[in-house]
Amino acid sequence: MYTIVFVKKEEIRGSQKKEKYRILEQLHSKWEGSIIITEAYIELLAILVEYYYGSGFYDKGNEYVKLLQAIIDKWGTYNEDIAICYANALGRIIPLQYEAGSKAQGMINIAVLNDLLNNWENENFALYFIVVQGDMAIAQSGMNEQKECEQTLIILCETVKRWGATSERIAWRAIDTMTKVFIRLNNKIQERTRMDLIKTLEGLV
Repeated sequence: MYTIVFVKKEEIRGSQKKEKYRILEQLHSKWEGSIIITEAYIELLAILVEYYYGSGFYDKGNEYVKLLQAIIDKWGTYNEDIAICYANALGRIIPLQYEAGSKAQGMINIAVLNDLLNNWENENFALYFIVVQGDMAIAQSGMNEQKECEQTLIILCETVKRWGATSERIAWRAIDTMTKVFIRLNNKIQERTRMDLIKTLEGLV
């Protein structure tokens, strides 16, 4: 009940983060086998990673990334609910890792997200993977990493082509993501990539 009412359903502000974390860490330590507590714990860890990365405290953020990794090492291969929750967390923190200078870790987590997608074949993972690829392309372009950006866009188009035709939900999210990417990067990407984006979008309409 605590995890539902006071963690998952309540906006967490300022100093509340540390207090919520302290209490939830105790709950998670006592009931490690609880799926709902583990999901809430993952969500709060992701919030803390976002908070510390956004505040410039990257080492502190990385401590919580390690805790997230420990959870998926235990749960991710056999519990889909936990894996989906973890994928959501990865989708939020991967672009932040990349922009914060933890590029290698960001790329490792993209590979983890891709593995989750391939292992579970669930559209929820496809949604997170599509969105994070769009965010990554924008981040890479902003850092003048055009080669990496082009490769990310190729992966984005391939994922959308694979999943977009099978799910209206994915198609809508893909259109939103790719439109944002196209608007932000139109003048910075190669013509062939631009045309691939357009053709992929047309295939969803």
